[in-house]
Amino acid sequence: MTTVVRRRRNKIVGLKDDNGNWVTDKEGLKNITINYFQKLFSDDMTCTGTSTLPNFFLVTDQSFLDNLLVLVSNSEIKTSMFTIGPYKASGPDGFAACLYQQCWEICGAEVCDLVKQVFTTGEIPYDLTRTLIVLVPKVTSPLSMAQMRPISLCNTLYKTISKILIVSFEKSQIFCSPNVPNSLAAEISSICESPLTSNLGKYLGVPLIHSRLNKATYRSVVDKVQQKLTAWKGKLLSLPGRVTLIQSVTASIPLYTMQTVWLLASTCEELDKINRNFLWGSSDDVSKAHLVKWDSL
Repeated sequence: MTTVVRRRRNKIVGLKDDNGNWVTDKEGLKNITINYFQKLFSDDMTCTGTSTLPNFFLVTDQSFLDNLLVLVSNSEIKTSMFTIGPYKASGPDGFAACLYQQCWEICGAEVCDLVKQVFTTGEIPYDLTRTLIVLVPKVTSPLSMAQMRPISLCNTLYKTISKILIVSFEKSQIFCSPNVPNSLAAEISSICESPLTSNLGKYLGVPLIHSRLNKATYRSVVDKVQQKLTAWKGKLLSLPGRVTLIQSVTASIPLYTMQTVWLLASTCEELDKINRNFLWGSSDDVSKAHLVKWDSL
């Protein structure tokens, strides 16, 4: 019953065309869909131009350049295949990754030969490039194609090839040293079609690049502890229960960050203060006596 309801809810009964007219007939819906994807995936043939960058970059070692030409190995191909979710939606061939993963001893050699052939010739067989496009609604009741998110279901072998060497420039950002001239940084950004950034964000909770440490650098650690304690109702917990929560949850939150960097003493003191206030029931408006020395807990 649930499947029937979901299919009925996801069925496209009608859509609005570019002029805002409501279309419900099958042929009209087909034309709207075709026109939308033709505009979406067509190339306007605009030339971005070529540019020559100044020749003052560091020269890479010849051994490094030689490694770039090394043919992909069987272990890399196997790793790429096994990083795909085994039950991810398959492409037009209908073969999910679990088939190749469970039968690798049987088909692994042929898969490796196919992938190596692609990297050697630079050509991918047409059958591997075929995809199915599934429309996932962005809203509950979509009215136009713009409210649909097209998801491409690729063949598993095509995913294996693309996962070996792939750089998504649309999702990439470029960070340049302060010593790089602004004009050169802008030129590099234009060639790579990736935006410049002064902050690469965090990886596993740790900033990838930061200057001198200050209280704002790892403010997120303090905020995370504060959010945890705000969600708990300390009045409903006994004193031993609050101690256990602090030791097992909030005290462990900054541990991962502290494995790679030294937190400022002021940040550590603020974390201890938050935990102490939760333990004894203190707040900004009410201050209660701390019956036991904090270092003894």
